[in-house]
Amino acid sequence: MLKRPELLSPAGNLTKLKIAIEYGADAVYGSVASFSLRTRSAREFNLETFKEAIDYTHEKGKKFYATINAFPFNSQIEPLKRHLQTISAMKPDAFIIATPGVMSLAKEIAPDIEIHLSTQANVMNVLDAKIYHDMGAKRIVVAREM
Repeated sequence: MLKRPELLSPAGNLTKLKIAIEYGADAVYGSVASFSLRTRSAREFNLETFKEAIDYTHEKGKKFYATINAFPFNSQIEPLKRHLQTISAMKPDAFIIATPGVMSLAKEIAPDIEIHLSTQANVMNVLDAKIYHDMGAKRIVVAREM
């Protein structure tokens, strides 16, 4: 079976998301400020507009991936759990995650939401890719250095 490539675009806010969808993106990714490494653009979504973005994307028959790719400290684990619960209730198509611990937590909280591995995980070889695949990652974005 031949797989069709997916055109994935960043969506820093609702306006940018709508432009990406209108110009042919198959999927978009974005986040609210908490637990994202794209904090400049993430500040432009709040929880209300984030939910609106996910709903709009789905209404257009496209996919929305919620980015949760920060590297949390121990003191952030409880807020991270609440964040994952809040975002998972909005029904994104996948989480983009960078660490094994956050990946495990996301699978525990939202087992039906796919995990995509962020480029921040720095996967540079098939051995690492296999480990993340075995942990349940459905997509792996390799390291930028590749």
